[in-house]
Amino acid sequence: EDDDEKPTESRPPPPTDQVHEKSQRLHMAEQHRLNGNTAFKSNNYQQSIDLYTKSIMLDNTNLVVYMNRALAHFKLNHYDESLLDCSKILSQDPHHIKGCI
Repeated sequence: EDDDEKPTESRPPPPTDQVHEKSQRLHMAEQHRLNGNTAFKSNNYQQSIDLYTKSIMLDNTNLVVYMNRALAHFKLNHYDESLLDCSKILSQDPHHIKGCI
């Protein structure tokens, strides 16, 4: 047996309130995304951008929201902002097909 090996430490599960808080945060992020989609479909692009931004602030792992926001920026001729969101998508997933448009 190798004396240099350290025992693997197991982490206890996060406290229930942290799990609940994360669940609530993800739920709110999804609600903002859905409301952003509704605003986008109504051609309220600035409102959709604001809602997508709120969603991203709560959950910055959902690349679909970045794509939606990029498209809303594009619709408002905010090309630099659109490109930033597309770059974020491609930095996280270089093969993301919609991030390449």
